[in-house]
Amino acid sequence: MVVIEVNQTRVVEAGPDYVVDTKVLAVQNIDSNIFVFNTGTQEFDHVAAPWDMENYPNSRNEAILKSIDYYRQTQARVSYGDNQATAAQAATYTLARIDTLARQYDATIVEFEGSEDHIFSEGV
Repeated sequence: MVVIEVNQTRVVEAGPDYVVDTKVLAVQNIDSNIFVFNTGTQEFDHVAAPWDMENYPNSRNEAILKSIDYYRQTQARVSYGDNQATAAQAATYTLARIDTLARQYDATIVEFEGSEDHIFSEGV
């Protein structure tokens, strides 16, 4: 079973500037680096999918060394300028994507991985 515990803080800073800050507090059966960032711009791109979790490194330096366009981190702090509606929608969508990641990762990785012994015989 995959568990991802996050905290999401929504604040209005001077400007106004609507900011959504989501960080991983604890995990079970999954790496805590679930937020994908663009290696070149260092901007948050999306919540990881199972493929991202298996293929993107969890540091920008490693992504640069391996010429990978994206890397993963445990926190995503995104500013939406003065667009409150977009910030609110993004906050909700981010939480929904984290829920989807937990379910998909559990189904595609955790439930699949393992080892079992099988015995087949005929005419005992």
